[in-house]
Amino acid sequence: MNSTPVSAGLGFMRAAFNGIGKSVGDRERSKLLHEAMEIAIKGKMAFDLDDVEPMNRLQMTTSVGVFRPFSDHNYFTACLAGGTFCRLWEKAFDFKPFKAPLVAISTSEVLKDNRVAPGVALLVPGDDTDLMMPRFQDLQVWWCTSLSTSKDTITLSRYRLTEDRRYPFSREGHPANLKRLTRATWKDFICGANGAEQ
Repeated sequence: MNSTPVSAGLGFMRAAFNGIGKSVGDRERSKLLHEAMEIAIKGKMAFDLDDVEPMNRLQMTTSVGVFRPFSDHNYFTACLAGGTFCRLWEKAFDFKPFKAPLVAISTSEVLKDNRVAPGVALLVPGDDTDLMMPRFQDLQVWWCTSLSTSKDTITLSRYRLTEDRRYPFSREGHPANLKRLTRATWKDFICGANGAEQ
């Protein structure tokens, strides 16, 4: 009998999906599946590109519990953690990743040539005339606030600092600047052809 090998990530998620007791309610079940997904991603468990359909079968949507393996949050987690889930997410949406030369996790951790997802901070060359616009290591701090897999665009935002909030990776209130970029405008922007920001 031939058996198709199952990736470690898919096997782990199937075990979690099937192993949760029948008496567990939908709200708790969805929470546990989210936690299992985070373990699989942060643990860099291997996923195969053929796992899209099997992973989609683990999705659940009820009035009190929702679990989507290919959520934006899971992509964000994978972009920062590394591993193979990013490529699987991209295949699920037939999406080519946006990559930036520098992204920041915190003031102590900067990643090079990294994928960008909603919630990721980018460090971009450029000048500022407003001293309250956030900078880190003499670069502008921008946040990815959304991706469109259908329009193939990315939206970036900047948030002004305040007198009592000077941490460069704060993002509260409404964006002071917003840019919606296409593939054609993305490369110039992240390489510093964005000019001075007010």
